[in-house]
Amino acid sequence: MSAGFGITCPLEKKSKKMHIKRSLFAVLVALIAASANAQFDGPAPLAWRWLSQSGVASSGAPLVNGDIIYEAAGGRIYAIDRLTGNKKWQYPPEDPIPGIFRFAPILAKDTLIAVGDNKIIYAIDPTTGSGKWNYTLTAAPIGQPVLAGDLIVQAQSDNKLMAVDLASGQAAWKNKDTGDVAPYNVFDGVAGQIAASGQDVLYFTGQEELHCLDVITRTENIWARPIRFTQLSPYAVPLVYQSQIYVTSGQYLIDVDPASGVVTWQTETGFNTAFSPAASSQGVFVVSEDGQAMVYDLNTGQPTPGMPKPILLGSYPSTRPSAVGSKFVIPTTNGAINLIDPANGSILWSYVIRPIGTLKASKAASTGPGRGPGGAGQGFGAPGLGGGGQNNQDQEITELQASGPVALAGQTLLVPAQDSSLLAFDKDLGVDLTPPNVQMLFPTPGDQVAGQPPLVLFFKVRDEGSGVAETTLKVLIDGKEYDHTYMRDGSVIVHFRTSGKNPYPGQGRHTITLDVADWLGNEARQDFAITIDNSLPPVVLPGQATNNNGRPGFGGGGPGKGGGGGED
Repeated sequence: MSAGFGITCPLEKKSKKMHIKRSLFAVLVALIAASANAQFDGPAPLAWRWLSQSGVASSGAPLVNGDIIYEAAGGRIYAIDRLTGNKKWQYPPEDPIPGIFRFAPILAKDTLIAVGDNKIIYAIDPTTGSGKWNYTLTAAPIGQPVLAGDLIVQAQSDNKLMAVDLASGQAAWKNKDTGDVAPYNVFDGVAGQIAASGQDVLYFTGQEELHCLDVITRTENIWARPIRFTQLSPYAVPLVYQSQIYVTSGQYLIDVDPASGVVTWQTETGFNTAFSPAASSQGVFVVSEDGQAMVYDLNTGQPTPGMPKPILLGSYPSTRPSAVGSKFVIPTTNGAINLIDPANGSILWSYVIRPIGTLKASKAASTGPGRGPGGAGQGFGAPGLGGGGQNNQDQEITELQASGPVALAGQTLLVPAQDSSLLAFDKDLGVDLTPPNVQMLFPTPGDQVAGQPPLVLFFKVRDEGSGVAETTLKVLIDGKEYDHTYMRDGSVIVHFRTSGKNPYPGQGRHTITLDVADWLGNEARQDFAITIDNSLPPVVLPGQATNNNGRPGFGGGGPGKGGGGGED
């Protein structure tokens, strides 16, 4: 392995330093045991959907602690009961902070830690929601804070790392001579988001290097040298799993030993990786910029037997993937939450997030945060709400993206959405006995239309309970099955041809049947009727000059550009 293969660092073996303390080992064992009991096999019905009043979604996965879920939204942190979706408490209890919690909180031992874009770190009692202490940073935060040893470490927009003592809330790094607060300078600039391994902080720099800083000694002598990569995503986060570090770089997945900084293995994926990977006992899950996904063996870096080649997601990834027991979940820009089985490379379930009520694209464009890097002071914006088709200002949003990675609480899958809602899917807590809702939008059922080009049939299929099982969908005309196109916004299009498959229906009355089921087997079979009269003029979809683009202009679409995540 040499320069150009994802990294430019020697791979000679070095002696390893046992840097992980017994307490950390005990924590890892507990986490592994907890993850073994947590499982989401899917499909599952929607058990509840919690919605904050702020309308501002944070990025990052919801924080889970037993049956309590902690979620950031706007200027508050909320504690939500997993079983009911009811709010237990909110912080602050009265007025929100003078800023926004742009990232999910973390649990540091017996304290909840959240950072606002007003440069303040808040320590909260996770049981009562009462405040413990506040600490004001010298610059705006970048990403989530991390717990390293007994210190809270936060990356700042002035390219410094700041450490705060968890117990006292006081600055932990000070000048020995003057006693002044002394943040750690990252001279090449902080890139991506930081992570922690024991009492070490892992961070990327503007030189595309991975550094390891001991927060107790404030030295980087644990590794012989930092690891340099050839390419890093702006969303890069070092993934620490079972005492190893996994990093994606361009088309490469790299495994690093955190004790020595030695690259254990690296493998070429064959595609440009997006976001950081996810890992479980089943392997390391990697997703590409164009919507391909692969799983690699933890120890060898080789493709796992169940996924010898990439699986196609049908859309672009919108945020980091997550491990949910023995499966993986990856949200995509078409609003879908996709459950992947690494044992056979199949999509076990796909659910599209719908807005609550009516949401117009013009509103989404003005309020949704952008996908790209934020402005000077604020790391990364979440994916925008977006809008698709034509005449964007007049369109109704039909699907929402996830605002951050999903999380698993026992067997409950938690999905944060761009409208600042939180969706919970659970086989025991939720009930779905309702089949999909089927509508024929064009032509209007009972209409008389010309059976000649450019006639198309346009339907809308929705299921809020467990989602539409696309493979069950059939469209029949007078009992004969016709080919169709299904889109994740629920649109179903039937195009006719002058020869071969899908012939135009002849003169007279025709029965059109749409047959579809949801992921839990609830079936809908709906009949519609139209009459073909070729003496009438040809018809096209409303808002379209032709029917070639497949759906009306009011359809939903991809990620919105929005504003950056920068500080005002």
